[in-house]
Amino acid sequence: EMTSSLVGSEMCIRDRLWGVMITPDNDVVQTGIINWPSHLCSFTGNGYTSGVPDGYRKVNSALYDLIPETDIRKQWFLSPDNKSSLIDNEQIEGTSIVEYFGLTPYVNTKFGAYQSIFGNTTNASDWPLMRVEEMYLIKAEAEAIKGNEEEIYDRFCRDMTFGTSGLRGKMGLGTNRMNRIVVRRATMGVADYLLSKHERAKVVIGYDTRAGSESYAREAAGVLSSRGIDVSLFNEPTPVPVVSFAIRYMKADGGIMITASHNPKEYNGYKVYDHFGNQIDDLKARRIEEYINKRPYFEEFESAAKGTVEECPPHVKEAYLAAVAGQFLPWTDDAEEVRKALRDLNVVYTPLNGAGRDYAMEVFRRLGVGLTVVREQMDRDGDFPTCPKPNPEREETFREALKYAEGETDIIIATDPDSDRMGVMAKKDGKFCRLTGDHAGILMLEYVCLLYTS
Repeated sequence: EMTSSLVGSEMCIRDRLWGVMITPDNDVVQTGIINWPSHLCSFTGNGYTSGVPDGYRKVNSALYDLIPETDIRKQWFLSPDNKSSLIDNEQIEGTSIVEYFGLTPYVNTKFGAYQSIFGNTTNASDWPLMRVEEMYLIKAEAEAIKGNEEEIYDRFCRDMTFGTSGLRGKMGLGTNRMNRIVVRRATMGVADYLLSKHERAKVVIGYDTRAGSESYAREAAGVLSSRGIDVSLFNEPTPVPVVSFAIRYMKADGGIMITASHNPKEYNGYKVYDHFGNQIDDLKARRIEEYINKRPYFEEFESAAKGTVEECPPHVKEAYLAAVAGQFLPWTDDAEEVRKALRDLNVVYTPLNGAGRDYAMEVFRRLGVGLTVVREQMDRDGDFPTCPKPNPEREETFREALKYAEGETDIIIATDPDSDRMGVMAKKDGKFCRLTGDHAGILMLEYVCLLYTS
């Protein structure tokens, strides 16, 4: 996200981030290209090697400009011309960049989990990753609420409540906000719960398209693996039903989904699922919350038995799509009639910039449905630029989709950002009207009943 915003398509390379590495002692910062999650590559150490691509130099220049005009900027980054090496590698008056940004609590702990995330990189567990952009924004956010007693109280007055929906709230600094520290603490509680029942547990983790979702998912994976729990982590935004299916399909002991469902962009959340792929019930939620409340926000923990973090295998997606196809109930045995009817059906679809896009599109393709998509809402974008409240049960959510609904359109379908709820508009007297969840449910039930009784 950062490289894309800084230098556009020239550095918009999937799974490659530009960042800074900070030692646990907070005394050395190095710039480098990080190839996530398998290993570190092209790491520059205390200066640039020859032949560094211009795109990388542009990124470094942008990072350089991000730091205010102080000696500490000159200490850690290349000069503005991007040709000379780092000026020196010694602290100025004993002040590190972490101390400068006021972030010591955030990086003061060794997270053994990073070794499994980075792969077999030597001493990877000693190198928490912090991006300069993130550090700068955290500092700016703290400065923005300075002296605002009401805002400070709201952020720190309590811990986030963990219920059957897990955690959900606005993102930001504070114990009553969604952030990496809150996610780590919650995951420690989930780990305690799982290890109370399983000697060696396995968990599936997915995430939606919201800002921070992938980062929180990787944090959760790292904590679980540091506790000796094996993790299968989806490598792209994934619908809730797919995560639920994967838990059963891979015979996992539970799952975590990072999502705030249909809430506005400022929100994120953390849902927990049992080994059936069901959202946990109230009893399980209470037990997990008890474990979470016993955990401090900052702690060191290293398990003798390390877990693994592996990418969820591609065949899980295909297995899910096959399972969906298996639910298809044609109204006749005449296959040609079915194909023609589906081909003549005209559908407008929008994923509302969410995780349902690829899965829904593939289902439509396999059915052979005539499909039109809402182009402005197809990109995975957690800012939801054309739909600030991406809830498909709200009529205003269909504003953009209605622009694509021409005379031949039969139905409009929208899925929310984590694709676990659907909204529908259908024609009535020549105009589109929104069906409630009750309407859609009754229509589907009637169809199923008619098929089984005919």
